Amino acid sequence: SIGLWAPALVLLGRLLQGFSAGAEMGGVSVYLAEMATPGRRGFYASWQSASQQVAIVAAAAIGYALNQLMPPQDLAQWGWRIPFAIGCVIIPFIF
Repeated sequence: SIGLWAPALVLLGRLLQGFSAGAEMGGVSVYLAEMATPGRRGFYASWQSASQQVAIVAAAAIGYALNQLMPPQDLAQWGWRIPFAIGCVIIPFIF
């Protein structure tokens, strides 16, 4: 109902998300490498990339499970909110 503003807002949100994620990756890798003991720097720094890959696989698994377990009309009406709810539930465990 807001016309061309809808895709423009989605584009703006994705750009902001991409810029913030890109800026975070370098800082996190350096922080992990600097806080590690000298013999374990590679192991500690690898956790940043490994955790991103685990998150991608988990998101794909949730999407696949929802598509297999829910009828398309339920998924379109309310089921698409389930991944967002899962994301909100795990926030306290991140910190």
